[in-house]
Amino acid sequence: MKKKKRRKKHYFLRFLVIIALLVGVYFALNSALFYVADFEITGNVHFTDSMITEMTGIRTGKNLFFETDLRTARYNLLRSPYVKTAKISRKLPGTIVIEIEEREEFAAVEHGGKNIILDRDGLILRTSENEAYLPVISGLTIISAEEGKALETEQSYLLTKGLSLLKEAEVIDFYFERVDMSVSSVKAYIYYDQYYCDGTLDNIISSLSSIKTMVASQYRENITHGVIYVGSGGYLSYAP
Repeated sequence: MKKKKRRKKHYFLRFLVIIALLVGVYFALNSALFYVADFEITGNVHFTDSMITEMTGIRTGKNLFFETDLRTARYNLLRSPYVKTAKISRKLPGTIVIEIEEREEFAAVEHGGKNIILDRDGLILRTSENEAYLPVISGLTIISAEEGKALETEQSYLLTKGLSLLKEAEVIDFYFERVDMSVSSVKAYIYYDQYYCDGTLDNIISSLSSIKTMVASQYRENITHGVIYVGSGGYLSYAP
């Protein structure tokens, strides 16, 4: 009987110790030592650090554990079309670590006097009434244009091919200012409206290296206007 009573006393003492420890930990974590005091942010280019912290909803002076909802903060960041991925964690004693990957503005599509700004995959980042300072794709019929979603056009294959043209050109350090798809053959403008390639998208894409070489050669001769006709099999011809 005495052994049983001793065991019960030991269990009860252990229980009290555990409760005391838990209470102590709770009050320690609630102390000012663990208030949010700083943010470490990486991966942001479009947004400033202050804009990122504002978007999360996390504020300095709040408890790092009990007053910061990391899941909600991440959701808030991902609501922006510019934020592709977001990871948020805590670093003791009072730092919130935010790692994001942003979508980059890649091209603009003309629509109703405005520019629909797209990323490399055709996702809509924003709509602007100002000049985009990006390669412009024109001549498409828009079905739906909602921020955060892929641009829908009647000629979806043309949009896909147009973006592919710009990406393939970028790989070889060559750029078009505008790609006009309003006519049967595509016009890919190099210098404003004075110098452009004329052909199918497939032919222009497959001949990019040759086009770049021709443009560089003509530039050395101060030729910055005219038409480069692009045929199948890499055939190129120039008309002033």
